[in-house]
Amino acid sequence: MKAIVITSSIIIALLMFMIVPIPWFGHHAFSLGNTSKNAIYKAKHYLFKVPLDRDVCDSNLKAFKHAMDTIPFWLSEGTALGATREGDFIAHDDDVDIGIWAHDLERFNKEALPRLRKAGFTLDFDLFKGTFMTLSRHGERLDVDAVRPNGKCMAARTAAANCGTCNCIIPYLNDMRPIQIRGETYIVPGHDYLGYLYGPDWRIPKRTK
Repeated sequence: MKAIVITSSIIIALLMFMIVPIPWFGHHAFSLGNTSKNAIYKAKHYLFKVPLDRDVCDSNLKAFKHAMDTIPFWLSEGTALGATREGDFIAHDDDVDIGIWAHDLERFNKEALPRLRKAGFTLDFDLFKGTFMTLSRHGERLDVDAVRPNGKCMAARTAAANCGTCNCIIPYLNDMRPIQIRGETYIVPGHDYLGYLYGPDWRIPKRTK
């Protein structure tokens, strides 16, 4: 009987640890379950080459745009590349990439995040003191990269650019233009941005970042 009680207590403790939010880098709260889910979603695309569910990505991006309301954002990295080159999400990508300005982070946290949670998103990962966040919904991930001078930007870490700070990409963010994906209009950086991140042959589809 004692062994059963101990085993049950351990199981309950593990389940609580999976569900109850825990501190992460002193900024947001996460659960181990959400963080594990994020890793699984990334692995299914990156390791097991499962195609991106573009219908889900479309739904998630539209929901994200609605939650942002008047907070500016743009499509970045592979999502900007797919929108510009193919007018759609890239099937062999592993997430939706979003860029925002770091000076809008306070509004993002106070206004957009509650709306995103209400829409069914979970906040799964946080790096660089809240300036890089991963959200997910319906089995697909959405990364939010906050750009600031001298800050760390995941957007600049491609095979062609391989730059750890935002300074490398900030000059390319002055030339934004509207573009459509599946009937919805978004903002993307210009061709110079794509050339910097993916090289002069960015118009040719490749499976590497």
